[in-house]
Amino acid sequence: MNPPAPQADPARPRLSARGIGHRIGERKLLHGLDLDVTVGTSLAVVGPSGTGKSTLLAILGGLLAPAEGRVTIDHGHGRSVADSVSWVLQTVNVLPDRTVLDNVALGALADGADWNRARELARPALERVGLATFADRPVRALSGGEVQRTVIARALVSTRPFVLADEPTGQLDAATTTRVMDSLLATTATRGLVVVTHDPTVAHRCTRTVRLTDGRLTHL
Repeated sequence: MNPPAPQADPARPRLSARGIGHRIGERKLLHGLDLDVTVGTSLAVVGPSGTGKSTLLAILGGLLAPAEGRVTIDHGHGRSVADSVSWVLQTVNVLPDRTVLDNVALGALADGADWNRARELARPALERVGLATFADRPVRALSGGEVQRTVIARALVSTRPFVLADEPTGQLDAATTTRVMDSLLATTATRGLVVVTHDPTVAHRCTRTVRLTDGRLTHL
């Protein structure tokens, strides 16, 4: 069972989805979903493969326009939904010939930090995911799990109010999963976190869990 949700602060940014429906061809994948994520909380989305969890995440983050409904951000200080989100995706997007440090620094660079400052911010983020000694290695020399941790570190250095993570621990062993989740959950002091996962230990650590089955959400 998840811990009880904290009382939401109405002044904190909130990502809200209302009436979200989506189709793939003739198949209705999502059916009128309502969902809220507030800075200061974490949400796990669980459910069988192929039920639309990654599609829902893409819609929440502004990567995909829903066929029905809309996503909004309240108290986002003028940011759009897409500009309010840092991503940790299953299909990682990295610069393979640049160093691990440079790839992580991109998260801060995208938020307006200069290059030197971005690299300074990247170093403690690498420490938090256990990659401090890998800073000067090219990403192409890393294993799949190490690349995944690089992408997680990049999200950690961003100042955007929400982190959306699609199976962030899928390629990690149990000890590294714990370390990565510690790092992601620590950010919820100032951010909101949504994690799509098949790992019950990951879901258990989040503030709330919802299950997506047959295109509909059940709050657990």
